[in-house]
Amino acid sequence: MAGKVVKPTFKESTLDTLFVGYFVSHIIFTIFLDVQCIFPLEWFPKPAVELLGQVILIIKDPFLATTVGYPEVAPAKIPNMVWFQSMVWFEAFVQLPFFFWYLYAYFTRNINIRIPAIIYGSHVATTLIPILAELFFNPYFEQTQEQRLMTAAIYLPYFVIPLLLVYRYAVGFHLVNGTKKKQ
Repeated sequence: MAGKVVKPTFKESTLDTLFVGYFVSHIIFTIFLDVQCIFPLEWFPKPAVELLGQVILIIKDPFLATTVGYPEVAPAKIPNMVWFQSMVWFEAFVQLPFFFWYLYAYFTRNINIRIPAIIYGSHVATTLIPILAELFFNPYFEQTQEQRLMTAAIYLPYFVIPLLLVYRYAVGFHLVNGTKKKQ
Protein backbone atom coordinates (compact mmCIF):
# COMPACT_ATOMS: atom_id res chain seq x y z
CA MET A 1 0.00 0.00 0.00
CA ALA A 2 1.35 3.39 -0.95
CA GLY A 3 2.23 5.68 1.94
CA LYS A 4 0.46 8.91 2.71
CA VAL A 5 2.28 12.04 3.61
CA VAL A 6 1.73 13.20 7.19
CA LYS A 7 0.80 16.85 7.70
CA PRO A 8 4.15 18.65 8.05
CA THR A 9 5.18 20.42 11.22
CA PHE A 10 5.70 24.20 11.28
CA LYS A 11 9.45 23.73 10.69
CA GLU A 12 8.79 21.44 7.73
CA SER A 13 6.15 23.83 6.35
CA THR A 14 8.70 26.64 6.50
CA LEU A 15 11.23 24.50 4.62
CA ASP A 16 8.59 23.51 2.08
CA THR A 17 7.74 27.18 1.48
CA LEU A 18 11.44 27.93 1.04
CA PHE A 19 11.75 25.07 -1.48
CA VAL A 20 8.74 26.23 -3.50
CA GLY A 21 10.17 29.76 -3.66
CA TYR A 22 13.59 28.37 -4.55
CA PHE A 23 12.28 26.26 -7.43
CA VAL A 24 9.96 28.96 -8.81
CA SER A 25 12.78 31.53 -8.76
CA HIS A 26 15.24 28.98 -10.15
CA ILE A 27 12.92 28.36 -13.13
CA ILE A 28 12.89 32.09 -13.88
CA PHE A 29 16.64 32.54 -13.41
CA THR A 30 17.46 29.46 -15.48
CA ILE A 31 15.23 30.41 -18.41
CA PHE A 32 16.06 34.12 -18.55
CA LEU A 33 19.62 34.38 -17.21
CA ASP A 34 21.66 31.21 -16.80
CA VAL A 35 21.08 29.68 -20.22
CA GLN A 36 22.38 32.84 -21.86
CA CYS A 37 25.76 31.20 -21.19
CA ILE A 38 25.02 28.43 -23.69
CA PHE A 39 22.62 29.89 -26.27
CA PRO A 40 22.94 32.91 -28.59
CA LEU A 41 21.98 36.14 -26.85
CA GLU A 42 19.65 36.94 -29.76
CA TRP A 43 17.29 34.25 -28.45
CA PHE A 44 16.53 36.21 -25.28
CA PRO A 45 14.40 39.27 -24.60
CA LYS A 46 16.47 42.43 -24.54
CA PRO A 47 15.64 43.17 -20.86
CA ALA A 48 16.98 39.73 -19.85
CA VAL A 49 20.23 40.30 -21.77
CA GLU A 50 20.58 43.78 -20.25
CA LEU A 51 19.90 42.44 -16.74
CA LEU A 52 22.57 39.78 -17.12
CA GLY A 53 24.96 42.41 -18.46
CA GLN A 54 24.34 44.61 -15.42
CA VAL A 55 24.93 41.70 -13.04
CA ILE A 56 28.18 40.93 -14.81
CA LEU A 57 29.34 44.55 -14.76
CA ILE A 58 28.39 45.24 -11.13
CA ILE A 59 29.80 42.15 -9.42
CA LYS A 60 32.16 41.09 -12.22
CA ASP A 61 30.96 37.49 -12.03
CA PRO A 62 33.86 35.68 -13.72
CA PHE A 63 31.80 32.61 -14.64
CA LEU A 64 29.09 34.51 -16.48
CA ALA A 65 31.53 37.04 -17.94
CA THR A 66 33.76 34.42 -19.56
CA THR A 67 30.93 32.25 -20.88
CA VAL A 68 28.71 35.07 -22.17
CA GLY A 69 31.65 37.11 -23.43
CA TYR A 70 32.33 40.30 -21.52
CA PRO A 71 36.02 41.00 -22.25
CA GLU A 72 35.97 44.16 -20.12
CA VAL A 73 35.18 41.96 -17.11
CA ALA A 74 36.76 38.62 -17.98
CA PRO A 75 40.53 38.99 -18.33
CA ALA A 76 42.19 37.32 -21.29
CA LYS A 77 44.12 35.05 -18.90
CA ILE A 78 40.92 33.14 -18.16
CA PRO A 79 39.92 30.79 -20.96
CA ASN A 80 36.31 30.00 -21.72
CA MET A 81 35.11 27.88 -18.80
CA VAL A 82 33.89 24.75 -20.53
CA TRP A 83 33.40 23.05 -17.15
CA PHE A 84 31.01 25.84 -16.09
CA GLN A 85 29.16 25.72 -19.40
CA SER A 86 28.70 21.96 -18.95
CA MET A 87 26.99 22.66 -15.63
CA VAL A 88 24.68 25.15 -17.33
CA TRP A 89 23.82 22.59 -20.04
CA PHE A 90 22.94 20.12 -17.28
CA GLU A 91 20.88 22.80 -15.52
CA ALA A 92 18.97 23.56 -18.73
CA PHE A 93 18.17 20.01 -19.78
CA VAL A 94 18.09 17.97 -16.56
CA GLN A 95 17.52 20.32 -13.65
CA LEU A 96 14.96 22.62 -15.29
CA PRO A 97 12.51 19.77 -16.00
CA PHE A 98 13.10 18.57 -12.44
CA PHE A 99 12.12 22.01 -11.08
CA PHE A 100 8.70 21.68 -12.71
CA TRP A 101 8.33 18.07 -11.61
CA TYR A 102 9.26 18.94 -8.03
CA LEU A 103 6.60 21.67 -7.90
CA TYR A 104 4.00 19.34 -9.40
CA ALA A 105 4.93 16.58 -6.94
CA TYR A 106 4.90 18.98 -4.01
CA PHE A 107 1.46 20.39 -4.78
CA THR A 108 -0.01 16.96 -5.49
CA ARG A 109 1.73 15.55 -2.36
CA ASN A 110 3.41 12.87 -4.47
CA ILE A 111 5.82 10.95 -2.24
CA ASN A 112 7.81 9.78 -5.25
CA ILE A 113 9.69 13.08 -5.15
CA ARG A 114 11.73 11.94 -2.16
CA ILE A 115 14.64 10.10 -3.85
CA PRO A 116 14.93 12.50 -6.84
CA ALA A 117 14.97 15.44 -4.40
CA ILE A 118 17.81 13.83 -2.44
CA ILE A 119 19.73 13.19 -5.68
CA TYR A 120 19.12 16.73 -6.94
CA GLY A 121 20.12 18.33 -3.64
CA SER A 122 23.29 16.25 -3.36
CA HIS A 123 24.28 16.96 -6.96
CA VAL A 124 23.75 20.71 -6.81
CA ALA A 125 25.47 21.14 -3.45
CA THR A 126 28.54 19.30 -4.70
CA THR A 127 28.71 21.34 -7.93
CA LEU A 128 28.92 24.50 -5.84
CA ILE A 129 32.13 23.38 -4.16
CA PRO A 130 34.34 23.87 -7.26
CA ILE A 131 32.47 27.06 -8.16
CA LEU A 132 33.12 28.62 -4.75
CA ALA A 133 36.70 27.31 -4.66
CA GLU A 134 37.40 28.78 -8.09
CA LEU A 135 35.79 32.06 -7.04
CA PHE A 136 37.90 32.49 -3.92
CA PHE A 137 41.20 30.95 -4.98
CA ASN A 138 41.65 31.68 -8.69
CA PRO A 139 44.26 34.48 -8.76
CA TYR A 140 43.28 35.56 -12.28
CA PHE A 141 39.78 36.68 -11.36
CA GLU A 142 39.84 40.47 -11.34
CA GLN A 143 37.35 41.02 -8.56
CA THR A 144 37.69 43.01 -5.41
CA GLN A 145 37.09 41.13 -2.16
CA GLU A 146 33.68 42.82 -1.95
CA GLN A 147 32.78 41.64 -5.47
CA ARG A 148 33.90 38.09 -4.64
CA LEU A 149 31.72 38.14 -1.52
CA MET A 150 28.75 39.49 -3.50
CA THR A 151 29.23 36.78 -6.12
CA ALA A 152 29.51 34.14 -3.39
CA ALA A 153 26.35 35.51 -1.76
CA ILE A 154 24.50 34.98 -5.06
CA TYR A 155 25.79 31.42 -5.44
CA LEU A 156 25.60 30.37 -1.78
CA PRO A 157 21.83 29.73 -1.66
CA TYR A 158 22.39 27.13 -4.39
CA PHE A 159 24.60 25.30 -1.90
CA VAL A 160 22.59 25.77 1.31
CA ILE A 161 19.05 25.21 0.01
CA PRO A 162 19.90 21.94 -1.79
CA LEU A 163 21.54 20.70 1.45
CA LEU A 164 18.33 21.57 3.29
CA LEU A 165 16.42 19.69 0.60
CA VAL A 166 18.55 16.61 1.25
CA TYR A 167 17.93 16.97 4.98
CA ARG A 168 14.18 17.41 4.50
CA TYR A 169 13.77 14.34 2.31
CA ALA A 170 16.43 12.08 3.84
CA VAL A 171 15.80 12.78 7.52
CA GLY A 172 12.64 14.80 7.98
CA PHE A 173 10.26 13.09 5.55
CA HIS A 174 7.27 11.39 7.14
CA LEU A 175 5.07 8.63 5.78
CA VAL A 176 2.11 6.83 7.24
CA ASN A 177 1.46 3.27 6.07
CA GLY A 178 4.67 3.57 4.13
CA THR A 179 8.28 2.76 4.68
CA LYS A 180 9.25 5.47 7.12
CA LYS A 181 7.69 7.38 9.98
CA LYS A 182 9.79 9.65 12.14
CA GLN A 183 8.69 10.12 15.74
